[in-house]
Amino acid sequence: SIARQSIVASVARNFYENGFNFSYPEINENGRGPYLYNAEMPFYSYAMALGYKMMGGVKEGAARAVSVGFSLLTLLFVYLSAKRIFLKETSALVALLFISFSPLYLAISRSIQPESAFLAGLMGALYFFQRYLDKEELLSFWLSAIFLSFAVATKFFNAYLLVLIVYMAWRAKGFSIFCDLKNYLYIIVVCLSFVWYWYMWKLGLEMNLAYYPYRYLGNKAGAATSAAEIILFWPAIIQCLKIFFIHILTPVGSILFFAGFLKKPKREEDTFLVVWFVITLVTLIVGWKTVAQHSYYQIPLVLPAAFFVARGYEALRLDRKSIVATLVLAAGVFCASYFYKGLYFIPERRMAIIRAGEETDRLIPKTSLLVASHETSAIQLYYAHRRGWQFSLIGRGSEALIKELEAHRREGAEFFLATALDDLKKVSGFENYLRRQYKVLKETVDFVLFDLRA
Repeated sequence: SIARQSIVASVARNFYENGFNFSYPEINENGRGPYLYNAEMPFYSYAMALGYKMMGGVKEGAARAVSVGFSLLTLLFVYLSAKRIFLKETSALVALLFISFSPLYLAISRSIQPESAFLAGLMGALYFFQRYLDKEELLSFWLSAIFLSFAVATKFFNAYLLVLIVYMAWRAKGFSIFCDLKNYLYIIVVCLSFVWYWYMWKLGLEMNLAYYPYRYLGNKAGAATSAAEIILFWPAIIQCLKIFFIHILTPVGSILFFAGFLKKPKREEDTFLVVWFVITLVTLIVGWKTVAQHSYYQIPLVLPAAFFVARGYEALRLDRKSIVATLVLAAGVFCASYFYKGLYFIPERRMAIIRAGEETDRLIPKTSLLVASHETSAIQLYYAHRRGWQFSLIGRGSEALIKELEAHRREGAEFFLATALDDLKKVSGFENYLRRQYKVLKETVDFVLFDLRA
């Protein structure tokens, strides 16, 4: 999601340029301010900013290295946890190969988004809690609490994993878990970040922010569609199923997943996998509107899915060499032709954002407030390196657009930049108004920049 990545990148760059104030993460969107983005504790963006500090500038490689590092940590925990569950190195290797080649996981593992960080937190929490139950290691117990606390701090809804942790403890120790003080301390450690969320929620009530977390919708983003409309909208359900079976599982993984999911549970570990998957699925259903709008929110399913794929390998009793070769070849060929190229090939429509941003940064004063239009995201503000307003042209009439633009002018907007020119041409009344009223400062096949000061 370019919108999501632009938010994270803005927070990281503002840390780097304006001071490392962890308690006040800022974006570029919201006109004259305030610019507070209080949806999540900014561990991930802060790590990016520290990378910029070490690299001596805002470097894309430093940003992506944070995701790559967290994704490698997730893979390590998946492999180690699978060995403990299946007691076979081959099955653990299958789980590792599957998640490594899962298209959506691969995208997240290099994307400038916090999902890679919280996946490492979730998987680390499960692995170390397994170790604690097996060996009664207090260090593993507290490491599990720290990893889960990190996952919750990164995204508050990750607290759902507490249900699975309690289930694991109850299966191992029965009702005695309710008499153990350290279990309550575990929950307190995990939930400490909710103090931060509560504080940010209070700030959000006092400020007019660009985004309103905990309803987690922007002023404009998603406002046109209700939850009921999305739930009853069959294409949205089809799209989510496509994400799961194609972008997460791939065709080969889907076969093994069903083989593993339908295999009759024989051990406690088998039941644990089912409970894990169901708890994750229920959590996503509770947040269905967000999941339907943003496909990457399905990424937590990749973790239990990897274990079901390994279980499917065992259920089908496939030869070790043939299954490994088949997984690598089929997943590699499929993903290379269907998805991998999308990660490394930038469409011309996206390149226009960069060119427009660089030219706007060169042409207008550094302190100017910019109204920037590219689909429904504020990414153009990021590449223009300006504060201002995101301005969506999609699904709106010319009269409403004119009214909103003039409101921004009264608030101090000095320039208007449109990058998705085909969207601009669809609202010809608004475009004609711009051309009549304001001077074109720069126009190319990629973008048009208007001077709103006259």
